Amino acid sequence: MKLTTVLNLSLRCVIELTNFDSGDPITHRIELYKCDHIDCYDVVVDGGLQQKRIEWRRILALIRKALPRQSRELNEFTLRQG
Repeated sequence: MKLTTVLNLSLRCVIELTNFDSGDPITHRIELYKCDHIDCYDVVVDGGLQQKRIEWRRILALIRKALPRQSRELNEFTLRQG
């Protein structure tokens, strides 16, 4: 059974993030589904339910925390390799 069927929600927004910093591109898909509260969403990341009833401010904080900054040395190494 699909997750969207279990949640019984309609898709409102999709965010796809592709990170090229590690050499091989890594893409994550974030889906925001309508929930029963105004200006809040149920968040599905890469097919799994991440959190229910979350607002945009907290969605953006989750994205920021999921993509930590890399050290300067690693960035310079990646630039030299690419």
